Amino acid sequence: GAVPIRCAPMTTRSQFRMVRRHWPGTILLVGFFFNMAFCVQSLYLERLADHGGFQNIKVFFFVYCPTAMILRVVFRRLPQQVGRSRAVVGGLLLQAGGLLCLIGVHTEWQLVLPGLRSQATNRAGQRGDAHRFHPAHSARAGA
Repeated sequence: GAVPIRCAPMTTRSQFRMVRRHWPGTILLVGFFFNMAFCVQSLYLERLADHGGFQNIKVFFFVYCPTAMILRVVFRRLPQQVGRSRAVVGGLLLQAGGLLCLIGVHTEWQLVLPGLRSQATNRAGQRGDAHRFHPAHSARAGA
């Protein structure tokens, strides 16, 4: 006949330890804020242009896109120099500053500063390396 399979009992304490050790809360939080910033830019800029009577928002993206390419090259080693955590937090703060700069925009040309500030983010968060500053990864890497 069939032999019943017995599973070893798992204690609640070991389950909590496993969830605590491998919980990707930091990764989820960083990803959430980066994606929220991109959504706000897309949705808010369109409505801002409609409300302010702008022809379009091309000035923002004319500054935003080249700045993205240049900053990725210039700051490619920033996470190794200052640490991934500081680079990600700094990038998020600069992105928040760029979004706050949108509050005072009344003409198309005032979109230049928010375009510069919004793209001044770090490579670590955009490359998907944010998991490397998670406590469980740091413990394994010896950092």
